[in-house]
Amino acid sequence: MNPARRKFWVDGGLQGEILTVILLLVLAALAIAGVSVVKGLGEAAVRSSVTYHSIDWTLREIRGPLALAWVIAILAAGLAGLLWSHRLAAPLRVLSAAFERLGEGRFAGPLRVRSSDAHRALIDEFSRMESRLRTILSEERVRAGLLSRDLDELASLREEGSAERERLMGLARDARALLGRFQL
Repeated sequence: MNPARRKFWVDGGLQGEILTVILLLVLAALAIAGVSVVKGLGEAAVRSSVTYHSIDWTLREIRGPLALAWVIAILAAGLAGLLWSHRLAAPLRVLSAAFERLGEGRFAGPLRVRSSDAHRALIDEFSRMESRLRTILSEERVRAGLLSRDLDELASLREEGSAERERLMGLARDARALLGRFQL
């Protein structure tokens, strides 16, 4: 799929479902309107004692404009549904990608979405949570650094080559590596 099409179809499944529901509702409304028009014309012909045109002629004459109105309504509803589904699905895709990055230990910073997006509050809350996690991990990284420094100092006081010194140096390395896998 080319990049422009992929960008518009953010979540094809969700957008397809929304579009299908909207088109089914529009088709149902148009079918009801069409049946009402035909029934109304039939009842008018029965009640009217003077008919200027036959009911068959009237039905033939309105069939074209009615069909054109249906096609225009379906196309307009489809376009509106497609645009609306894009506005609904795009922020969810952004949030999904952010969760994936966070799960891998990568902090990307605040998410950027339009202020008019449907899920703005949810995305803002995610950004605040990510910021709080970044702060906590940054503080823990500092504490791990201090612990590592203290362990290195203790190791330097031990005899060269002793098991205790090696153990302290290993603990110092582990403390430095403890939070190193997170990309803040």
